[in-house]
Amino acid sequence: MYILSNKKIFSNARLIVTPSIDSTNNFLIQQLKKFINNKKTNILISGGTTLNSFLKKLSVNDKLLIKTDIFLTDERIVHKKSHFSNEKSINFYLNKSLDITKNFFSILDLVNLRNNTISLKKINFLYPDYTKFSLTIMGVGSDGHIASIFYKNSCIKKKYKNFFITKNKNEKFDRISLNLDYLSKLPLIILVIQDLKKNIILKSIVEYKKKPIKYPVLELIKKSKGKIYIVTSKYFIDRI
Repeated sequence: MYILSNKKIFSNARLIVTPSIDSTNNFLIQQLKKFINNKKTNILISGGTTLNSFLKKLSVNDKLLIKTDIFLTDERIVHKKSHFSNEKSINFYLNKSLDITKNFFSILDLVNLRNNTISLKKINFLYPDYTKFSLTIMGVGSDGHIASIFYKNSCIKKKYKNFFITKNKNEKFDRISLNLDYLSKLPLIILVIQDLKKNIILKSIVEYKKKPIKYPVLELIKKSKGKIYIVTSKYFIDRI
């Protein structure tokens, strides 16, 4: 059993509670399987640590992984070997069972760190249209950010159509991210919240109608034209 409860909390969003983190990962795998057929499917995933256990579970399912083309919602503009790189983290969890270089789109391959140049136009061109993504899975930051969309301590340095480059005041590197307009058009987004430090965000989502608070994740939920699942496990929902 992957789900304990499934409750509508916004017109387009449902809160899904699972028995455990492992059950959450099984739920994510089952959602991905729904879109796998004879053709490959495109999925968007965020960086950070939230999805590491999901990626580890996906790594042992070669039949599923080989039919999945993976794109990042955002990336830190660093060297590919840097521990800050989302790409490096994903490769760490997935490359143990399968060489995913053919199934993973690398933003950092298009970045020239030596000349500090990056072509948003080229990246925008190489990313599929939002209609081509069957599934998007994202973690949520403890400050409510999604992808690299922050509301505090950051500024946008450059933008082109679906992408922008931003800089956080407390970080030495820039970030590249899909923007809110693009993300809001995606057909299905699963937001995973599995961390006690993020329970304030989980609570703000659940109680938004009583006490509206402005966070990027809530702006996405309100603006989204597709379906959204907010997924957590019983341990965390019991502590909000």
